[in-house]
Amino acid sequence: MNAQTDRNRESSLLSYLAGRIDSLPVGLSLTSFDLLVPDNSPSFIILHDSDPLTRVAEASFVTDSGSALKKVFLLLQKDRYDIARDDLWPLTNRDIDDAWQRAFALHADRDSDGSRILFAGQIGDDGFPNLFASLFFCRTRKLFFHPPCPLCGRSLSLCMDDALLLSSGLHPYSRSTKRYLHCASCSTHGSSVFYVHVRGHDDQETLQDLRALIDSFGNVLKDPDPACGFPCTRCPDHDACYGENRASQTRIVPFSFYPFYLLIFDSLSLPALDFLRLVSGASLDELISTLSAKSELGRVSCLEEVRRNGLVGSPLFSIHDERYFLEVLYLKLSFLGDVFRQIFPPQGITGQPEMKLTIDRIWVGLAGQSGFLPPFWNFRTKILDIVRPSGVSQLFTSPVSSNLLQAALLWFYALLVNNRQSSRDLMISLKEAISGNISLTGIPSSIHSTNPVFSPEQIFWEPDGKAVHRNRVPLWEKSIDMGFELLHAATHPDQQWSCESFFVNFEKYRAEVREAMFGNASLTIERPSQDYQLAEDENIHKILTGIIGKWRVSGKVETLPKRSEEAAEMTDTIILSSARIDTPASSIRDEEEWTETVILSARNEIVTPSPHSQFRDGAVLETVVLSPVRATSEPITPTLLEEVEDDVPQTIILSPGLRPEETIVVKKVPEGSPIGAVKEDIAHGDDLPETVMLNPQKARFKSKGWKD
Repeated sequence: MNAQTDRNRESSLLSYLAGRIDSLPVGLSLTSFDLLVPDNSPSFIILHDSDPLTRVAEASFVTDSGSALKKVFLLLQKDRYDIARDDLWPLTNRDIDDAWQRAFALHADRDSDGSRILFAGQIGDDGFPNLFASLFFCRTRKLFFHPPCPLCGRSLSLCMDDALLLSSGLHPYSRSTKRYLHCASCSTHGSSVFYVHVRGHDDQETLQDLRALIDSFGNVLKDPDPACGFPCTRCPDHDACYGENRASQTRIVPFSFYPFYLLIFDSLSLPALDFLRLVSGASLDELISTLSAKSELGRVSCLEEVRRNGLVGSPLFSIHDERYFLEVLYLKLSFLGDVFRQIFPPQGITGQPEMKLTIDRIWVGLAGQSGFLPPFWNFRTKILDIVRPSGVSQLFTSPVSSNLLQAALLWFYALLVNNRQSSRDLMISLKEAISGNISLTGIPSSIHSTNPVFSPEQIFWEPDGKAVHRNRVPLWEKSIDMGFELLHAATHPDQQWSCESFFVNFEKYRAEVREAMFGNASLTIERPSQDYQLAEDENIHKILTGIIGKWRVSGKVETLPKRSEEAAEMTDTIILSSARIDTPASSIRDEEEWTETVILSARNEIVTPSPHSQFRDGAVLETVVLSPVRATSEPITPTLLEEVEDDVPQTIILSPGLRPEETIVVKKVPEGSPIGAVKEDIAHGDDLPETVMLNPQKARFKSKGWKD
């Protein structure tokens, strides 16, 4: 169904709000349909309202029974522009119209994710977007309607006729940011009245504001314009609303006083401001408490929704693990990379209109929990903004590339703003760092060690008491270098800067951080603390102690003399295998890497493998296996392997949490000694009903001098 339009190219949303689209029982809900919400609460969920020209509201596509099918975000014009007057380069309504038209074109070109939603009639035949007509809401009857003319009952519209406005002593539309509602029909007869949302101190007294307009709705005795859908003429509460009580002043609220441009996107999870705080270690309750105190209810609503959907969890690494720094750094780099690809298109920096990007116009969508990664490891970003008017830069060659400058400031903001230092503190330090250094090439990457604002600990939301391992400092220095590279490119547009080269280096850097996080062993290894793991360790220890006891009774195992702590660190592994022992134990001691494996196998004999033996993937060098395979002197065949597999009911893997005093040391059996009792114990499996794998990495780390 095409939306109805008038002579000012204004489309109507009423057909979409009435509950049916193309005969489907689906409509757009702009209000909260929660029955628990009190009547005096805000009617519309405004998520972001601090931008001078736009706001972000939440809406839903719902069935005719009120069930939500899909949440969406609405980027729309504000009724009052929060901009300072600039007589040198005054901003006009036409500039803002052009910004919205460029925004439609930009989002249409980048709609690869299918997140933008368009209504029929929203784009005119000439390809330019249409305005949606002014929209008011009755909170009592839950009805939307277009504001009618109090004189004739027809819909009011936005006056764009400069000549008519000037003749009425008002500001022209094309040369100011003033907007006026009027009745086009009455204006042709010379009896038009003009309406403004809020009357300023310099406005004429003949202008009517919002309160006066709502009061005058009581004069509308009939509804001659069906497209207006004015409900008050047939409402039983008419006298209560427009009588002495004037209840209409609280019952009727504007969704948008003026006709407005509108872009609809798939809903996102939370603003980038809050995402970066949570990634840095801020608690959800802390953010909700702070935002509630500031009455930022839209952001609070997003955080509560994130909690309900289970999209906030523990990080991948413990905050006491030094790799937690790498995790935070990697996630912030991934955030920046995703945003920068929206700022810098494939055609390069020169092909991108100036966005005048700020952090509060970026939103983050968290994917539903999948796999075993924390929720913050699966996200996407979206810039909800219009293409801002360029202003003076249209006339003169600017010494600064706005997009690159905003990218540089965003880079430092994401990495360094926290609960202890604000963006203002950071900007002052950046100014001090580049003052007197026009080229920016002399700024050392070691600035983090001389200026605490740039220290790596600032990446955390609470930097106090945090410490970053010195081996990670070179990675941090690269992040500082890349930020200043963007600043240098922004302040030197005459020098060639390659967007492609930057992204190549950026991905290499991000890969280095990822490799340091996953590819190398941690420099700090924490002892497992979970109760269930300690319980498993204790059970396995009891099983192995029982077996060792039986072997000692049968004379197959000797108790080694008490060793020094250093010797205990080096003697954690001996191999019992199916061949005879040909190599003295001392020769095994000399091979550090060959003292990391213990294999107890229910075969005939016990040997130590030669250092020249081949082991697939080196797995044997890092594994302790106690297997209840029945004793046999037969060669291993597929049939035997199948029988053995049936005898192994379960496998337990023990992480390197065993204490040194729990390490089992089995001396080699003298050559020719009977080991029937050993085979019998293992074959029967009375004391070893499971296969146990003990990872001896802890011994390796200790032997190399790493900390526990």
